[in-house]
Amino acid sequence: KNLEKNGLGIVSSYRMYSDFKRQRFLSFQHLTFQEFLGAYHLSTLDVDHQKMMLERHGNNPSMREVWKFFFGIIKSTDNAAVLYDKLAQLNPAKGVETLFLCRCAFETQGEDCSQELCRQLLSSRECQKMDISNVVLSSPDCSAIGFVLYNSPLEVRQLLMNYCQVGVEGIEALKAQLSKCPIEFENISNFQIRSQLNPLGEKGAMALKSILSKMPNLLE
Repeated sequence: KNLEKNGLGIVSSYRMYSDFKRQRFLSFQHLTFQEFLGAYHLSTLDVDHQKMMLERHGNNPSMREVWKFFFGIIKSTDNAAVLYDKLAQLNPAKGVETLFLCRCAFETQGEDCSQELCRQLLSSRECQKMDISNVVLSSPDCSAIGFVLYNSPLEVRQLLMNYCQVGVEGIEALKAQLSKCPIEFENISNFQIRSQLNPLGEKGAMALKSILSKMPNLLE
């Protein structure tokens, strides 16, 4: 096939000198294509090979997008919870690693395993504390955090989002997820967000008020 005229725009062909010879190379037009296809390949392996790949690359920052795609692909399989538990063990830190686990769990939405994965995440955090401080959060990030809380409303004890520059859109995304929960987050005693870094305005303040109303037992 003539990949130089690839109508899909997924693969590009170029020529350059290597070892003093002009050679032809192929590359993906965007890294996302490569990450998804890598995740798809991982999903076709048996569970023992998947565990081995997690052991080798589950804590590799450059592989995070691959693992997000991976859990979206395998979410309806019997092995999703076992593999996610392994990933949680490999990413024990607060901040970016906890957010990464939220995003992986978020990819499983709509499946029966979603609630189990979210509870696994909370149980793997110290004192069941969701600490995502010092991370710039996008709206999808906040949706993922809210999704985990929505699926494990009685497990979380603290929610820390300090110095996150979350913004109005992020607060509204978090509110959208938490408002779906039919019960209150009665075990959350500590919710922190630094307002001086988040000029929320009236719209954001109303969304934040709605979030706080779901946490009746806050002490801090």
